Amino acid sequence: MGVEKARRAKSKKSKPKTALTSSVGVTVAQFGDMWLLGDHRLLCADPQNDASYDRLLEGVGAEFVISGLPEMTTFNEVDCNSGAILIAAERIGRKARAIESNPAHVDAIIHRWQAETGKTAILAASGETFKTIKACRAV
Repeated sequence: MGVEKARRAKSKKSKPKTALTSSVGVTVAQFGDMWLLGDHRLLCADPQNDASYDRLLEGVGAEFVISGLPEMTTFNEVDCNSGAILIAAERIGRKARAIESNPAHVDAIIHRWQAETGKTAILAASGETFKTIKACRAV
């Protein structure tokens, strides 16, 4: 039933895909940033570091694992694949947690998620929006 709901949601919205590159000359995300995307979390960190998982999962286990790293076994999404898991989770009402080590990819994922959902990404450390952080870090 969840897959069918996602298919219906996708067919209702036919939005252009966001390229996996930063749309501005400045990369907004920085290594160590935790972004809140509605009920989802996106951490810019090293996916091979156990501390990244501890920070991202906040003591809550994961129901399933999708990993680009063969030795990792405890996570929702590593190597974010342009945020596909975050978008899919949004469509079916699930919570996703993701780690991406490349700040430019984090920017692209956030742009895609915001365009898809109409919601605003928030930097966890400050509570400021992606747009505000973009303006501050572009200086």
